Amino acid sequence: MATPEDLRTEYEQVNENFRALADIRFKLVALVPPLGGVAAYTLARLTERQADNALVLAISIFGFLATLGITFYDQRNSHLYNALADRAKAIEQALGIIDAQFTGRPKRTRRLLFLRVGHDPGLALIYAPVLGAWFFPAVVSGRSLYGASMDQARSAGFVAAAVATAIFLEEFLRLDGVWRRTLTRILKIVRPNKPLQPTSGAGAVR
Repeated sequence: MATPEDLRTEYEQVNENFRALADIRFKLVALVPPLGGVAAYTLARLTERQADNALVLAISIFGFLATLGITFYDQRNSHLYNALADRAKAIEQALGIIDAQFTGRPKRTRRLLFLRVGHDPGLALIYAPVLGAWFFPAVVSGRSLYGASMDQARSAGFVAAAVATAIFLEEFLRLDGVWRRTLTRILKIVRPNKPLQPTSGAGAVR
């Protein structure tokens, strides 16, 4: 069984790792959206030069994959970030520390539209448009290579970017549990006196 001294040592390490993950997250948020946006815009302008369409398509695909890889990394970062916060809270409780930085952390009670204001929904609103933006130059250049007019290619690019953004946003919100919590609230309203039964699968109400 861990001694109070062991717990204090672990608590210091947890805090250091927590701050390191928070710093990485801040740097990614500060760099990825502006760089991705500028790159997608520049590539979109290059589609006006028909000779560069193949190059634009290749760069757009590589840029999307790189951004997706960073997004995967950030999602794992968020998972570890939350796990460290839970562990720090458990240590504070074990040491009998009241209203410390983790046990006294305010809950996510603020809402903007249907979303709870928090880190994960904020990241979803940042990364989803960046990932979707790569589809515009990719689709425009791809359509142009197959003989579509510039107006047709741009229209297809706008649609593809919008659909991709919506899909990624939905997936990020699903990972954050937004739809599960929304379903729980709806079921409580529809069946207020009936206890919720947990179900298996990704959409289980917990």
